[in-house]
Amino acid sequence: MREVRIRAGLSQSQLAAAIGVSFQQVQKYENGANRFSASKLAQAATFLGVEAGALFQDLPGDGETSGDLRPMSRTAIKVAEIVGGLSPAKQRIILDLATELRDGG
Repeated sequence: MREVRIRAGLSQSQLAAAIGVSFQQVQKYENGANRFSASKLAQAATFLGVEAGALFQDLPGDGETSGDLRPMSRTAIKVAEIVGGLSPAKQRIILDLATELRDGG
């Protein structure tokens, strides 16, 4: 769920408010300390604009992911969290730099 939330550009507090729980509860959901009720899972998926299954990671299966929801490394998640806290202008600079690095520049 954490990856989906971060990709959506949302904080734990924003997701928590949308589904009617505390941000600490969202932390517990993301860390696997607590389980979702079916209703909270449905609310979170709807708010994040994904199917409920996209909120689960590292579950046994065929190893395929849907769409652009490939697992992110811990480093990529940290970068997304940091960049998400920057102004839009600084986010654009980081995006341009990352694109240039990816393309071999």
